[in-house]
Amino acid sequence: MAFGDYLRAAMAARGLSFRQLGEMSGVDHSYLSRCANGIYSPPSPRILKKIFPYLGVSYERLMFEAGHLPPPTLPPNLRELSARIGDRKLLEDDTPLSEEERAYWDRLVDTLQIAFRKRERGELSARQIRQLVRVVEVLVAEENVG
Repeated sequence: MAFGDYLRAAMAARGLSFRQLGEMSGVDHSYLSRCANGIYSPPSPRILKKIFPYLGVSYERLMFEAGHLPPPTLPPNLRELSARIGDRKLLEDDTPLSEEERAYWDRLVDTLQIAFRKRERGELSARQIRQLVRVVEVLVAEENVG
């Protein structure tokens, strides 16, 4: 997904226009629009830091989408989950996710990506990571049952 598509989807999930995001963050709305439309490169980390609180996404995820961070290292089962969320098909019966559901699962994957980065830096134990993965597996299983 291109940065502009990601930014527009995050804004739509919050019901924001470029003008509203600009007013809240103090970033010129026309600059944000031009970045989203590919006229300008994705914003700098400094600008992303100003807008992420209003988008309901993590700073790290926004940095990744803008090309400022490498892709996260996730175990295969979580990479598959992330891909299914990206395709808007989390459920086994391929029922499409709503924007709200997709935003929820995106935040969950973002949290896991942050946790795996912290594990790589030694800030979380393998046991803590296994517990997080189990929680996600339970959530996915409940979503497929309900």
